[in-house]
Amino acid sequence: MTMTAPDNLRSLSNAGRAHFVAVLGGIFEHSPWVAEQAWNARPFASIDALHAAMVDAVRAANATAQLALICAHPELAGKESAAGTLTQDSLAEQAGAGLDRCTAEELDRLRQLNHAYREKFGFPFVMAVKHRSKRDILAALALRTGNGRDEEFTACLAEIGKIGRLRLNALLLPISAQRIWDRCEALAACSETPAALTRVFLSAQQRDANALVLTWMNDAGMSAGIDAIGNIVGRYEGVQPGLPCLMLGSHLDTVRDAGKYDGMLGVVAAIECVHALNAS
Repeated sequence: MTMTAPDNLRSLSNAGRAHFVAVLGGIFEHSPWVAEQAWNARPFASIDALHAAMVDAVRAANATAQLALICAHPELAGKESAAGTLTQDSLAEQAGAGLDRCTAEELDRLRQLNHAYREKFGFPFVMAVKHRSKRDILAALALRTGNGRDEEFTACLAEIGKIGRLRLNALLLPISAQRIWDRCEALAACSETPAALTRVFLSAQQRDANALVLTWMNDAGMSAGIDAIGNIVGRYEGVQPGLPCLMLGSHLDTVRDAGKYDGMLGVVAAIECVHALNAS
């Protein structure tokens, strides 16, 4: 099914190259050249058309550029994750798959397989991990390590295309149920314990949750901060000075051993509404 172009996609279709790339340059990991090339295919009647133009840009690139694109992707639960240098998109995607909550055994197995894969092919294993479990990822990594290099090169580019589509959906759909779900998963990962949600006041986990929500509020067009008692407060101003503003606020600490999604849906859904309002 082809979707009708949302207002922000129509705006992008009319945008200059610099603005277009500034908005879409991160859809393909650390590779703004994909957006630069896709800009030439404007206007876009749908997200399908935009995604197809970006995939076509990758297909038209030479093998050196394609290899650089694959190598721009971080290993799953790898050194970038340990160093805290993942992009926000990659961080949310890996957290949603539970890769930030691996057991020691799972992490050891994943690192062994990542190393074997890179040693064999000369590039990192790439997989669109949204909606996938750790078990799915480990199984795919083990299976694909048995493939030939050309087959894996093609497979990685196909997975990168899937990642790009998921990111476009999250960015451009006016109200994105997928983005709400992904953000709930990311907040659920900010927990002292993996089996239940524990995020006590002033803990490292609360700081991590606060940082995520501050970023989301800012991305939605709000000004955001933390008040004197640790509440997150976001403001969305009217189009003219002096008009009433829209305000969102929440504390993000929880009781111990709460349900995985305790208390977060109202916050995340409200930010999504502001995102749609700001994009209209």
